Amino acid sequence: MSRQKPTSDEHFIPQFYLKQFSPDREHIFQFDVLSGKQTPVAVSTKSICYQKHLYEFRNDDGEFLYRNALEHLLGRYEIEFAKVFKSIQSKASSCIGFQSLNFLSDNEIAMLSVFLTTLIARKPEVLQAGVDVAKEILGVTQKPVFWTSDNPITLYGKYPPLKPDEVVFPLSPCLVLYMMPYEKTKPECYNRLVELSERDVEFINHSTAAHCQRWIYSQSPLSEEQKKWIANQRER
Repeated sequence: MSRQKPTSDEHFIPQFYLKQFSPDREHIFQFDVLSGKQTPVAVSTKSICYQKHLYEFRNDDGEFLYRNALEHLLGRYEIEFAKVFKSIQSKASSCIGFQSLNFLSDNEIAMLSVFLTTLIARKPEVLQAGVDVAKEILGVTQKPVFWTSDNPITLYGKYPPLKPDEVVFPLSPCLVLYMMPYEKTKPECYNRLVELSERDVEFINHSTAAHCQRWIYSQSPLSEEQKKWIANQRER
């Protein structure tokens, strides 16, 4: 039996996450904030947010060591992360979500924390990092309004990423995770599902627009008004 061909294109933004913002689970629209141009057609999630041999190690002769070992390990984790995303979105779409005083289960909190930490660590310019936050709020909207980017986690504070004061992370076009340290929130205001105001939506999309490196990814093409708004946010 032939051996599987090693993976060369290794993604620093997992494909299962990008597919949350895809209209067909395979393709996604992208907007270049540097040129101000929208791709005319959706691109494959496989073709973005990757680098060649990103997680590979070589010896002094240039030969690969433990080829694809880290890539395969991350892939196994992503299967579990994807299950958690599906569970959270299912609960968020239910009418009982707003009534729950502990919206996220202990397992979901733990898995999201691991996912955020590994996603930061997977960035090509970051080797090791962590997110020391504890209070979680899931914000939801009735229609798709959020985008994501090639830098989807926004860390606010004086000393990010080691000690952020706030973390903003879009989970889907309708759902966003917002995290803060224990001492900055009231006990009754965490681990809740809340409906977001227009001002909240603007803040979250500002985070995506202002902190992306180059590409913004969306479920549908951006309008000319949205493109101008993004340009303004990046100039602030």
